[in-house]
Parts: sequence; structure tokens; C-alpha cells
Amino acid sequence: MNKSTTHLTLTALFVALVLLFGLTPIGMIPLGFINISLLGIPVVVGTLVLTPDMKQPFELKADCVKIVGESPSDYPLQKKRHTLEYLRTIQH
Repeated sequence: MNKSTTHLTLTALFVALVLLFGLTPIGMIPLGFINISLLGIPVVVGTLVLTPDMKQPFELKADCVKIVGESPSDYPLQKKRHTLEYLRTIQH
């Protein structure tokens, strides 16, 4: 396969996964007291440390790990057009 076909195939695969996880309950992992979404983006703040004596050339020493883009499953705003009157009733 050439490079553009590979790129198009991977893009279609990732779009399909995002739609599958976002539109079905498959994208949620229930833990009893909270549901974890598979669509969150992990952000890691840390330091890359060189490890010349190991198999990998470096390792990441994380100082802070955060999940960005996560929203609660009961968030009232659906992905469709809403009137301004309705949007005023669900202020945050």
C-alpha cells in the first residue's frame, strides 16, 4: 500500500472508533461510583530522562497526569441544534 492509502485507512479506522465509543455505551467503563470514558485525552507533564544502559533510549518520569476532554455521562447538552432559550436554561 502506498502512504496515502495507509493514511486514509488509519483515519477511517480512528473515526469509526471515536463514533463507536461516543455514540454507544461501549465507550464507558462503569466502576460503580464513576463511569470512565474512553474518549478522554491523557496529558502527562514530566521529564524525559536518558537511559543509555537500557533497551529504550529514554523514559518518562511523570510529575502530573490529567485527563482532558472528559465530560459526565449525564451532561444535558446533546450534539444537535438547540434554541437560545433552551441554552439559557442549562447555564454552567
